[in-house]
Amino acid sequence: MALILIVEDETTQRFAAKFSLEKAGHKVIEAVDGIEGLAQARARLPDVIACDVVMPRMDGYEFLAALRGDAQLAGIPVLLLTSLAERADVRKGMRSGADDYLTKPFKFAELVEAVQGLVGKRVQRESQAARSALTDLEAAMQSQKNELSLRYEVQLLNELNARWTNKDQANVQLQFADAVLVLVGVFAGPLPASPGFSEADEMRAAYQFARDQLTLFGAQHVLPCGNDILAVFPADVAFQEPGEAVAHAWRATESLVRAVPVQALARGPVSLVQVADPMLGGASTQLVGGSAYLEAQVLRDIARSRGWAVVAAEVLRADLESANALAPGEEGSDAQEPFFRVR
Repeated sequence: MALILIVEDETTQRFAAKFSLEKAGHKVIEAVDGIEGLAQARARLPDVIACDVVMPRMDGYEFLAALRGDAQLAGIPVLLLTSLAERADVRKGMRSGADDYLTKPFKFAELVEAVQGLVGKRVQRESQAARSALTDLEAAMQSQKNELSLRYEVQLLNELNARWTNKDQANVQLQFADAVLVLVGVFAGPLPASPGFSEADEMRAAYQFARDQLTLFGAQHVLPCGNDILAVFPADVAFQEPGEAVAHAWRATESLVRAVPVQALARGPVSLVQVADPMLGGASTQLVGGSAYLEAQVLRDIARSRGWAVVAAEVLRADLESANALAPGEEGSDAQEPFFRVR
């Protein structure tokens, strides 16, 4: 049984949500807006919060920002309940720190399922500190299989990666003059075996987990590169704020760092090419080039040799400080080295 806080100004919706969750075995407390919700959260420390977006006095985004700014409450999983189905509003909620969302109208069975997924996620987070990195990866993958649904695939993944899955295109090439790269060493060592799963199943699940997390936090392209996974966050997009690509890349890195201990961040030009081979029945190969990718590979090797979880190119230091990835002057390496360790 978990303690669930429902923050919803509409009486009928709040009553029905409470009834459904209590029927599923949870204990439920209520609040009619964000201000009352914060007071309830501080007094009761719920396991999960289900919060409406459009409310008087303090809306769901403001409530979420206040929650994440409170050290005592920042780790509580939040499920956003919204009638704003546009992709931009969904992304806004996820960038603000939400763990999941449901679009109204929804079935209350879906609410129960989503809440139970977040309860499991919180239990998993609390146990991760006592586990090894490989055990963390297995637990995270199993949790994400249930928690991340086709909603993310349809709304966030298909549109972004359509040009990579179009079988009618023999060759696709993309060039970014300025992009932030996250190189994730998912397959740096042997994956833990699970009953009923082959090594190929484990590799596929590891890639799926990392791809979902990276795409969720704004990566426009995620692709396997040998034993690594590469995520591309374009920085030369006109509508982005300065440093937004770095902030998104860091949020993705944070979401993976406990489960995947070796990650490298670099910035610069990168080229992506998909080449189809008619001699192999149209099977395609994805090629990556550019100075940023070469630098990311070097940084990955440095991280492994020094036992660091994350290493970044020196050019990213100021933006990572702005994104609260590290305090000014904290961590780092010799001043002569063009890279530094990220705490």
